[in-house]
Amino acid sequence: MTEKEFRHVVRSDNRAEEAFNYIFIVVSIALGAYWLIKVDVQTAFSEMKLMKVVLRIAAVVLPVVFSITILRSLSLNKKVINISSKLEKAAKLQVVDEYLETKKECTEFEVSDKRVNAYTYYTKFGIPVYLYVHLHEDFLLFCIRRKDNFSFREIFDMGAVSKSQKALKLYLETELKKNI
Repeated sequence: MTEKEFRHVVRSDNRAEEAFNYIFIVVSIALGAYWLIKVDVQTAFSEMKLMKVVLRIAAVVLPVVFSITILRSLSLNKKVINISSKLEKAAKLQVVDEYLETKKECTEFEVSDKRVNAYTYYTKFGIPVYLYVHLHEDFLLFCIRRKDNFSFREIFDMGAVSKSQKALKLYLETELKKNI
């Protein structure tokens, strides 16, 4: 998946979400306005029933605010799940396969308080490399970790997808050879 394709997917998801939010808001406000008009507002004010009017307005506004908050959190979770499901495909990028042997196992890492799957590859020099992908600010991050003395050291972390492929290729051609 190129950076352009990834941005298109994210934009499409965002447009659908925004359209749904706008429709929901318009319908909620229309229903609330109809409900509010049913009460004679001038009569309510003249009879000092201000609290009744305020409560009716709050009854319209608060559900809209809560609904938007809930919809946004659900949308974010859906986006993270969608990206996670494509992790294995990303781990099999052609540029990766050119320089890494077949994956051997799947390991879990904790990244920003989230657990992500990492796929273990062995370079042609026998060095174990752990490739994982995770979502960060609408970008896929390709990260590689290498195990040194029972601890994991971050040896690659790049943001944009297209740049990642080039940087990963360059890295595997140079840095890994130095570590033999």
